[in-house]
Amino acid sequence: MTPDTTDTDRTTAVPPTGQSAPQGPRLRLDPTLARGGTLDGGWWPRSRDPDAELPELIRDLECSLGVITRVALNPDAWNGAPRRVAIDGRRVHVGWFRAMNADTIGVTTSSMKRS
Repeated sequence: MTPDTTDTDRTTAVPPTGQSAPQGPRLRLDPTLARGGTLDGGWWPRSRDPDAELPELIRDLECSLGVITRVALNPDAWNGAPRRVAIDGRRVHVGWFRAMNADTIGVTTSSMKRS
C-alpha cells in the first residue's frame, strides 16, 4: 500500500482467479511476539483451499509457537471447510466460525495459549 491509501482501498489476501500469488515470504510475524498471547503478522496464502494452505502455515507457526492443536477460521474466506488437516502424520482440528473476521486466523497451542 502507498502512504496515501485509505481503508477503502483494500486488497484481498488471496489473489483473484487467474493471478499468481506474489513470490517471497508467505508468513511474517512480529519477531518480538510481544503482544501477550496475540500474534501480530501477516500470511499470504496462494489459494482458498484450506487442505493445501493450512499444513504449511501450521508448520511455519510451530517454529515460533510450539505445537499447534487447533486452528479457527471464517468459512466465508475459504473454499471448503475440513474439520481436520493432516500435518506430518497427525491431525490438527479446524473450527469454522462466521463471527470471526474473515481476515483473521486463530490458533491454539498445546500449552492452550490462544493467538
